[in-house]
Amino acid sequence: MTAMEGTTKRFRIHEELREAILQKIIERISLDEIERTDAVTLREEIAVIAKDELSSTPLTFHERQRIVGEIINELTGFGPIEPLLKDQTISDIIVNGPADVFIERYGRLERVKARFRGREHLMHTIRKLVGAAGRRIDESAPMVDAFLSDNSRVNAIIPPVAFAPSVSIRKFMRSVTGLKQMIDIGSISAEMGEFLRLCIEGKLNILVSGGTGTGKTTLLNAISKFIPQSERIITVEDSFELMISQPNMVRLVTRLPNVEGKGGVSQRQLVINCLRMRPDRIIVGEVRGSEVWDMLQAMNTGHAGSITTVHANSALDSLHRLETMAMLTGYEITEATLKAIISRSIDIVIHLARFVTGERKIIQITEIVGVENNRFIIDDIFRFTPGPVAEGRVTGNFHCMKDSLSNKLMDKIALSGMQTDAIKGILRKG
Repeated sequence: MTAMEGTTKRFRIHEELREAILQKIIERISLDEIERTDAVTLREEIAVIAKDELSSTPLTFHERQRIVGEIINELTGFGPIEPLLKDQTISDIIVNGPADVFIERYGRLERVKARFRGREHLMHTIRKLVGAAGRRIDESAPMVDAFLSDNSRVNAIIPPVAFAPSVSIRKFMRSVTGLKQMIDIGSISAEMGEFLRLCIEGKLNILVSGGTGTGKTTLLNAISKFIPQSERIITVEDSFELMISQPNMVRLVTRLPNVEGKGGVSQRQLVINCLRMRPDRIIVGEVRGSEVWDMLQAMNTGHAGSITTVHANSALDSLHRLETMAMLTGYEITEATLKAIISRSIDIVIHLARFVTGERKIIQITEIVGVENNRFIIDDIFRFTPGPVAEGRVTGNFHCMKDSLSNKLMDKIALSGMQTDAIKGILRKG
């Protein structure tokens, strides 16, 4: 027998033992009882039954422990992906099929050994995931977007609209990265970090842009720490991802419609409502629809220092994205007027990128100067110029592109009560 044949045989024995023990546990503990019993007691009962069944098997101690762990995960958690959900170093879990499981860790995708026994096992796990979020998935509703109790986001799609059952989980990361940590790992220069602190204290309206997984929410969390504790903050999100600890703060979150399509609360409804809650600053986790118009109005009418994020490929593209979303709201407004509103509402755009190495960096901090000939005029303040990859890391340099901001922004900073000399000093130093 070859080594590969030996490994295959042990794997088959492993599978057969697990299935046999699972069946005996279900016979001794009904599924209804499993649902009612608290997790700690259930784990103890399962461990005892599994240990008895495995006592006479020709397996090593570690193999037995592994089977017991898999059975417990199957009955009390989410099967093969339960350990991945608990691993705080993993940010995303992607299941393309029973044997195709990937994770993202520290910005890099990698395939893992976790696997499901087949399509039905994967479907069972998907139903448990969406069921835990109070949703259902079947042929009549083959796509689900939902949130787990820890605020991890689950997107599942099944046949007939997908070739195989598939699920993507964006995990809620509890650790908060500060600007100092971002400076230490090379995501931003020290001068850029100090500049952003002054922008927050100077009550400039900021748009954070970038692609998926570039660190927009991480940056938003980091810079929001500089908002004075005397100010009232209202946040609007799809899920509770922002980690802001100011004392005078209200957190609002959207709600998906129920299975009958009722009871949903949109971001636009929440943004409109928060304007009636006497906020000093509004933070919208991400604008992606009609709420962009209300956000722009808020920034333009007395809520200086507000922040939001948007998916975009560059700083300039982020402004065009806002323009497109605002036009889709159906308001009768000319393109020139809309561009003028955007340029008056947004002061600074911070654009992030993720490189092939998995590193995330701020590659552009840009001032919105205005509009000329129906085109946005922007002026880079800081820029990252990438070099070649060396020893698994991106080389390159951060550059300060100017020694002062426009008179428009300097006047706005002065109105906040902050000395403009601090901004000039940082830019000249950078």
